[in-house]
Amino acid sequence: MIPTTVRRQTGSVTLVFLFSTVAVTLSLLAAIDIMRYNLVQSRLQSALDAAVLAAGRNLGNQPGQSGTEAWKADARAYLQANMPNGYLGSNYDISKVTISVTGDNKTGQTLKMSATGELPLLVAGFLSTKELPLSAANQAVRSSRRDLELVLVLDNTGSMGNWSGSKTKVQHLQEAANVLIDTLFGEGNDPSNFHVGIVPFSSTVRPVDANNNIPLHWAKNSSKWPFTKTFNLDTLPKEKDRKNANEVGFRWTGCFAEQSGNSIPLESPPAPGLPGNKKLVPYFYMNPNTDAYRRKLAAPTSFLCNLSPTTFLTNQKTVLKQAIANLHVDGATMIPAGALWGWRMLSPEWRGSNGWGSDTLPQDKLPYLTKAMIIMTDGANGGFGDQYAARSHTYVTPEIKESFKLTSTGDGLVTQSQDDFDLAANSLAGLSLQPYGVMYGNYGWGNYFDDDKASATLNSLLLSNCTAIKNDKIKIWTITFGSSANTPSIKNTMKSCASEAYYHAPTGDQLKEIFKDIAGQLSELRLVQ
Repeated sequence: MIPTTVRRQTGSVTLVFLFSTVAVTLSLLAAIDIMRYNLVQSRLQSALDAAVLAAGRNLGNQPGQSGTEAWKADARAYLQANMPNGYLGSNYDISKVTISVTGDNKTGQTLKMSATGELPLLVAGFLSTKELPLSAANQAVRSSRRDLELVLVLDNTGSMGNWSGSKTKVQHLQEAANVLIDTLFGEGNDPSNFHVGIVPFSSTVRPVDANNNIPLHWAKNSSKWPFTKTFNLDTLPKEKDRKNANEVGFRWTGCFAEQSGNSIPLESPPAPGLPGNKKLVPYFYMNPNTDAYRRKLAAPTSFLCNLSPTTFLTNQKTVLKQAIANLHVDGATMIPAGALWGWRMLSPEWRGSNGWGSDTLPQDKLPYLTKAMIIMTDGANGGFGDQYAARSHTYVTPEIKESFKLTSTGDGLVTQSQDDFDLAANSLAGLSLQPYGVMYGNYGWGNYFDDDKASATLNSLLLSNCTAIKNDKIKIWTITFGSSANTPSIKNTMKSCASEAYYHAPTGDQLKEIFKDIAGQLSELRLVQ
């Protein structure tokens, strides 16, 4: 007979199974908790890193608000979007996330974020520890970008001479541009790898090359121009007005018209030295003054080509400061002309002796290189007022042709007769800039002009330019300034032109803040911890 104690061992299997099941369950729960913790901790750190980088790029990019407070709000929003509270059962208080910014744009800024929370454990019922702590922190450094080509496309039209508060608008612009230059060229920055250029615009743009020379070789048929005698612009006598004996002809000062005809080059700024690509012609003002001894196709320095010349890309702070101080206002508003010349200054196709005269600038488009443009205007495109001015800007001036029977007095080109002048003038009658629209109707020389029509045409042209520039991987910031630019048409146009941000500055103080904000965006941001 088998002993009773032996026969009753079958009950011990149940106990072993129960203990084993509990142990296995605890092990599984613990393993799940470990995986949850690793996932949550990793997600929190990644979300925090994304927040400091994404929000940090917009630090200060909210005029009228504290840049630091605006960045903190952005950072919390990015963190919440990427790490929602309750993820896999975790908890953290967004209001207790610590955020700090130290330093400034000149010397560099240090951005720090940290967050804490807890993860309730699935195995908590079997342990004294109910949750595991979560903690994440980082540190990023932001400093002025070292690899940058930036062009300031600045409105220098006559209206910029109007007063805005205690200063003229161009004085406010000069202060704002100096703020940007001071920020980019801070004491701690090495400027060797970033360059800034300036393109003032009005009815025209007055380009000079890297050596401050007027590049007449860019012009179409420049070897045949002028057609009569050597054009010594500085020494020969000026023609005088028959009635008042006033000097009415001055030298050609270097402004160009894009080309004759109705097609405007947009898709790319063609290399100026290649055959067939020379589409520029010297700019002349259509002067129908009946008091003059002869009617003129001339370029007086005091009319529509008296703005400051361009400043080619440079890393010399003093050169840029002097160019800003020399800004001179004159003429109507041709924003697309400014944008196009800004593009040319950034296009590597314009490098070398056939272009701007620099062997190294503009640089080729490379992944590490940022090419950028800031376009600022105080009013709508146009503002010509009458057909005389409407016939005289960078997109309308005719190509000088021998059939016009022009002669030179040494300081301008003049026609021998009214008929010859009309031949030149009427070649522009009803000129349209296809496919963008018309500039004015064929109304003869009467003072009949629809500036709204011209503005709509030029807005369309500007947007085509902006699209092509953005497609060329150039970043664009746009700014409207003052009450004259506070209209839906120009604001919507400039907003559509921008790739990065559009701003409206009602006052000079706000204009300075905007330029400072953009300088902050032109920065490098990297995690260091």
